[in-house]
Amino acid sequence: MQRDSYLSAVLVLPDLLDFDAPLYWPAVKRALDELDSDKDRQAALSDDHSVIAGEKYAVRVTAEISDDFGPSIRIDLFAQDTACPGREARRLLRRIVAFALRDCEADFIYWSDGKHLLDRQEFSAFSLQPDFGGAAPEQTGPDLTDAAHRRLTAASWMMTGMVATVSPPLGAALYVYGGLRGQNLRRVTQALCLAGLFALLEHRDLLPPVYGAFF
Repeated sequence: MQRDSYLSAVLVLPDLLDFDAPLYWPAVKRALDELDSDKDRQAALSDDHSVIAGEKYAVRVTAEISDDFGPSIRIDLFAQDTACPGREARRLLRRIVAFALRDCEADFIYWSDGKHLLDRQEFSAFSLQPDFGGAAPEQTGPDLTDAAHRRLTAASWMMTGMVATVSPPLGAALYVYGGLRGQNLRRVTQALCLAGLFALLEHRDLLPPVYGAFF
């Protein structure tokens, strides 16, 4: 199997609810049975549960927590015989992702071949293009990766401002951290939730009982 010849997609999850690789095996098998199998041989899980193999392709699903995306599901498509996966492989991976999105709450899909970062609606629209996901796709609009990154960065700075209104010291720390290391929407959202929780507890004079319960 050509382990260095593959396409991949990453499903970016909002939380850990769907953070389990075996949950996505049915979607993979369904797509392989539909596009990469014959009557005599259907897709099957390997003995070591590492990949699901069809006739020409094999798929590996991995649950990972990365610095860029947080909780995510990575789907790798390997070509077992061909040297460079082409339109057929991209179509198969699109089908796998489409089936997987029916059963999970992924916010974004990162398509590594072509470096697209799409939300669910953008994936549904752009995946209809025959050559979507290629190394040099024909595209007349703005770069999707840059556009999505700008949206996430702008939202992160707005959320940081909201944190500053609830807790000025925490907001100032996030401003400094974001300026030095770059903004992260997930981190800022978690900070806002915690700041809001403690502000609510303080407003209702519930902080002493909470502190007493733990200290």
